[in-house]
Amino acid sequence: MKNVTIGMSLAVGLALSGQAAAINIGGIEFSDGFHIEKSDLTETQLNLSVPSTDPAYNNVLSGYGIVNSINNNSFSSASFTPCAGGLGSCQLTYEFGGYTVSAVDPSDPGNVLIDFTGGFINFYVDSLPAGTEASINSANFNAGDFTDGVEWLNLLGVNSTGAESGNVGTLHAALTSFGSGVDAGIGTGFLDVNLLGAGIANSNFDTNSRDTGLLGYFADFLLTSSFQPDVLSELPLSGTGEITGEVIPAPATLALLGMGLLGMGLAARRGKKS
Repeated sequence: MKNVTIGMSLAVGLALSGQAAAINIGGIEFSDGFHIEKSDLTETQLNLSVPSTDPAYNNVLSGYGIVNSINNNSFSSASFTPCAGGLGSCQLTYEFGGYTVSAVDPSDPGNVLIDFTGGFINFYVDSLPAGTEASINSANFNAGDFTDGVEWLNLLGVNSTGAESGNVGTLHAALTSFGSGVDAGIGTGFLDVNLLGAGIANSNFDTNSRDTGLLGYFADFLLTSSFQPDVLSELPLSGTGEITGEVIPAPATLALLGMGLLGMGLAARRGKKS
């Protein structure tokens, strides 16, 4: 009978410790890891073909975006939405900028490699139906719509070595037909939480869980993106972005884990007495 009781205690403890408690930050709800599978973005187009004194010269990447899905939960889904208040009760938007060109390798015209330094991404949460205010479509575009919510998360670019270029930078891009007016390509980089920022979720993501491959330095997030020309967006280029990271467990999750360990401890003590 004792063995049955001990087994039940251990099983309950383990079951409780394995349950993931949802985290609610500013109306955005998620659990365990953090994965933005899809976000639509619009961004500036680089122009390095004119002298740096020419007003048309642009070596800084910036833009805006709106998040569509977190942890496979879509903002437009009634059943699986990241909005704690249900469908249509929130939206998550962002602004990025400061990514400055540091190196260009045009040796292959079909695949120009560009490295950047600096960079930031700031997220904002709004208690508005997803997509009803902020839009990258030129008919409804208003830059202020992407930054008028509550600051949710502040991220800064982190140095890493580009897989193709080999150069150190915070963002590494591979572009096709660069400078032809039909730029397209992909970008990868790492991000750290800016703990000096005002984002209400900052402390939840300072995990150092992503290996940058540079001197053993670990960042908080991995960023991947793609972009291409789009006549519908306000800025010259549009595309998608993806961010992956980890989240610091909520107190409720830690409490459940503690209960699981307690169950295991009681089982061990009873085992000794018997």
